[in-house]
Amino acid sequence: MERFRVGILGAGHIAVKMARTLRGMEGVEPYAIASRDGAKAAAFAREHGFTRSYGSYGELAADPDVDLVYIATPHSHHYPQARMCLECGKPVLCEKAFTANAAEAEALIRLSERQGLFLGEAIWTRYMPFTATVAELVRSGAVGRARMLTANLGYAIADKERIVRPELCGGALLDLGVYPINFAFALFGTEVESVVSSCVKGPSGVDMQESIPFRNMFPDGLCRLEGGTFSKTIAPSIRISFMVLPRRLLADFRQKLGFYACTVSAFEQYTLAQFLSGGWYEKHLSRMRKHYRQKRDAVIAALRQSPLSPHAAIAEEDAGLHFLLRLDGAPPDDVLRRAAEERGIRLAMLSDYYQSPREAPQHVLVVNYTGIDTEKLPTALARLAELWPS
Repeated sequence: MERFRVGILGAGHIAVKMARTLRGMEGVEPYAIASRDGAKAAAFAREHGFTRSYGSYGELAADPDVDLVYIATPHSHHYPQARMCLECGKPVLCEKAFTANAAEAEALIRLSERQGLFLGEAIWTRYMPFTATVAELVRSGAVGRARMLTANLGYAIADKERIVRPELCGGALLDLGVYPINFAFALFGTEVESVVSSCVKGPSGVDMQESIPFRNMFPDGLCRLEGGTFSKTIAPSIRISFMVLPRRLLADFRQKLGFYACTVSAFEQYTLAQFLSGGWYEKHLSRMRKHYRQKRDAVIAALRQSPLSPHAAIAEEDAGLHFLLRLDGAPPDDVLRRAAEERGIRLAMLSDYYQSPREAPQHVLVVNYTGIDTEKLPTALARLAELWPS
């Protein structure tokens, strides 16, 4: 069977994620990798099973056997590299943020239309099945009339070079802010009357935090979306938030909801402020990130060393505290679940999260690895593997 050959520009962290994804796809070949450093590209190809490696981006774009190019370089490089690939006749999947500005995006779209080539932005949350499910719930009115959307996303990544360097188009908006904005557009469309943005800049001049109210995303034209990045959250029970209202609503809010008061004691607020301002929040995040990364790696290693490995494909292992596990040749989900329960194993199926079970993929598990006992995991995997004939 002919395979779809994918080339990747850039051999960094995000390229590793795509390489893992390609290896788990049917009918797709991780074919070529390009880096400015030929030795780095060759090492990447050996480690991730790529057929070809190149020491320049132009060589990969000119390879006649490449069916699609995935661009995994910093934001500042996206426009010239996507343009180069399109001019070489290659379809392009470009990592977010698509380009550094609207003018570059429009130029690429016009070029792809003239060339008759596919051009897309690799913003993965847009294509998650759950996003489509939420959008349908909103459009159908099943949850009532949607009146406000508040979206926040934040990470402690101010030490990352690509974030703080202006020449790489760093900053919170292009790296993280695109996610809540894209989510809002996916649910409510792109009709926006006005945008008001405020930001906090870092020492290098790039934006390290954004707050962006949108107007006219809803039929009644009210201000509905507040999106922020680098927000401070320690745990679900300790949260700092705010709401942005247009002046014409402020009086109504104070009249109807002015009786609300903060239920958190001043002592707890002060303690939290000290925790944040003293840098302990970032240290806490670093410890938790390391802890759960080690836990995830241990679970994945156990899976790959288990009798279940020939039937299992792992995906989205970098998505929060879960990953997806596809089990090839498994029985239908309800049968698989019952058989696992009989062996003392509780499974969470991706189909459980679908509104329409008929549209749900089968044999895909949602693995929350935070609570898994890694000492008992090999035994559980061996029991689960008993469902496949030897």
